[in-house]
Amino acid sequence: MALYQGQGAVGSPQAVKYNLERLVEVSALATEYGCQVVVFPEKYTTGYAIDPGQCRELAEHREGPSIERARLVAKENGLAVILPYPERDGSDFYDSISVIAADGLVAANYRKTHLYGAAERRNYSFGQDLPPVVSLNGIAVGVLNCYECEFPPLYQYLAEHGAQVVIGPTAADGHFRLADGTMSQVPYQDATRHIIPAMASI
Repeated sequence: MALYQGQGAVGSPQAVKYNLERLVEVSALATEYGCQVVVFPEKYTTGYAIDPGQCRELAEHREGPSIERARLVAKENGLAVILPYPERDGSDFYDSISVIAADGLVAANYRKTHLYGAAERRNYSFGQDLPPVVSLNGIAVGVLNCYECEFPPLYQYLAEHGAQVVIGPTAADGHFRLADGTMSQVPYQDATRHIIPAMASI
């Protein structure tokens, strides 16, 4: 599994273009390393810290151009692509993850059910479906979205549905940049040091 961690462009059509170009490069590199899946951070296409106006401008349909680009990349490289993006569905918007299999087909489109903080709740509606378990290269993979990695019942649900691996893309670090460009004053709890290892041990 390849995990992309990088500081991408944010909040404009040019940012989306740049981030997709980087996706192409990273996916090709992951293939060279023999990876079977490449995972990108939460809301990768636009960058995480977007305001409601940017969300409405840049959010895409679940079959939009960013997803189509990622499907082609997956098929060309023969690896699965986990692509988080802001989704538009009519007048509703979601913090979503497209799970694209190595054959280029979308195995799942998951809408975040547990939104973090006021900024996410201004931009997005709550997803209504519990997280999916999909087969990637014969391995049952469960999907969570960032803040959701802090809720033990979600891991339990995925495990009960056969998940062997849980993937949880995130855009958070110690502090994170808010939609107004300032850094958060309170650090985001580092779930990777405590909660996620605890869930993995159960």
